[in-house]
Amino acid sequence: MISQSCRSEYLAANGFSCAETATPGTSIMTENTHHDATRRNQLLAAALEEMAKFERKENEFRQKDRRERAAELHLPLDPINVQ
Repeated sequence: MISQSCRSEYLAANGFSCAETATPGTSIMTENTHHDATRRNQLLAAALEEMAKFERKENEFRQKDRRERAAELHLPLDPINVQ
């Protein structure tokens, strides 16, 4: 079994914090929680990037569709000023 001090040194060397007064198992929980948060943040960033790509494509499609419909109906795309 690995001693608490060895485990703390390993975790500190790998970017995790662990208090010497922590109860056994807490350092592992800290490591797992950090790993889970990192993984969740990576997945969230990937999802947001995919959503942004989708929104750009959707906006481009809507603009193209609007221009095509306006051309078919011979409508101006500029806003109409009503006074």
